[in-house]
Amino acid sequence: MKNKLLFQISLLVIIMTGCSSQQETTKPVIKSITESVYASGFIKSQNQYEVFGKSNGVIEKIFVSEGMEVKKGDPIFQLDNKNLRIATQNAKLASTATDYKENKAKLLDAEKAVIMAMKQLTNDSVLYQRQKKLWNQNIGSKVDFE
Repeated sequence: MKNKLLFQISLLVIIMTGCSSQQETTKPVIKSITESVYASGFIKSQNQYEVFGKSNGVIEKIFVSEGMEVKKGDPIFQLDNKNLRIATQNAKLASTATDYKENKAKLLDAEKAVIMAMKQLTNDSVLYQRQKKLWNQNIGSKVDFE
């Protein structure tokens, strides 16, 4: 019975507070509106131009100064090309090594062909000398000698 009474009182409190007609209200205020935009970036002049090199490197010499007029083809900087030379030499060495590996079989075949040609030359020389001696002794035909 005590639980029933407690339940009825709770229900009554919820109904009374839940059905209140108080609404949240606001009142308009006249103020100036300020809009803020936040962003990051770079400010560039209208005639600014960015220059990018074809290769990386350390600047060794500067040929122009700020405000100078440059024309197409005029040098602006000179880069230290030590790293570029090393990279070029490494590329050449890698290319040579690759060419040798890829052409090793062809080179061996060519070497064998040269050895065979030398043996054929020696053999033909021996045959020529023999036919010449026979021809000088009037032995054999002119076709054999030729």
